[in-house]
Amino acid sequence: MKKNEFVYISALVVLMMFALAPAVCLAQGLSACEEWQISISEYEKQADVIFDGKPEDMLVALQDIIEAQEGEDAQALKELEDVIRGKVPALSKITPPDVLKGFHGRLIKYYSEIENTANVILGGDAQIISTHMRKCYRALLEYYRELHSILTAISCGDGDVEALENKIIPEIEEILETRLSDAAILEVVYAKVWTAFLGTLMSGDLEKFGPLSTEKGYASLREWKKPSEAEVEVLLSLLMTLGGQEVRWKNVSEGKVRASVGEGRKPSVLEFINVEGAWKFNGLIHWKRP
Repeated sequence: MKKNEFVYISALVVLMMFALAPAVCLAQGLSACEEWQISISEYEKQADVIFDGKPEDMLVALQDIIEAQEGEDAQALKELEDVIRGKVPALSKITPPDVLKGFHGRLIKYYSEIENTANVILGGDAQIISTHMRKCYRALLEYYRELHSILTAISCGDGDVEALENKIIPEIEEILETRLSDAAILEVVYAKVWTAFLGTLMSGDLEKFGPLSTEKGYASLREWKKPSEAEVEVLLSLLMTLGGQEVRWKNVSEGKVRASVGEGRKPSVLEFINVEGAWKFNGLIHWKRP
């Protein structure tokens, strides 16, 4: 996994709220900026204790966690966990001024998604890392959109507003629309789900298949047509023959997808759902007999 797989351009973001406001206010002498500076001064002091770098540095930390875990570097892993897990509790203890309530909420949301993604990585479920990284980028996008709204409303930081409009926000949007889009995630993530699903079925071991399935999914295999071992074996054999066929994925809702397998107007449809971070087979929605 490449170092910059999930990090767009760390040098891109040159905007820090806490350093930006005072400089702009003094340079322009705008009353709105002066009021802004005074209103956030205490918040700035408290936040400076928590932050070391830019919010998007946490995306780099997530990648570092992946590498530390793969390299079995327990010390590095612990240090990275401490860095990530310390943000949300510390931020939650701060009471922001009214002008920053929305901004503060966006910041907490972003760091919450970072922590959730770290949990997924540490849980070893590589199949859904991309899905959670998308949530991180969405939260980061809302964070910067909120900052853009504040700076625009008080007519501060023309150069930084321009950077947000023309560089920072479009870069994040582009990542969400391409590499972290639904189509991209379906192609990479759910292909792994399908491979694991078929691989287990091909073993012919229903007990081994159990952990990859919900109770509903397991029952749908055992109860196909009639609940006999003979019928189950027939169904398993039919499913195995579909391994080389095209699979078309569709998001049904958050955490639920369906795979259409085979040709024709009514292909076979299998459903998968996300259960506590793991994708599991949830039943045959439709079965087309060969």
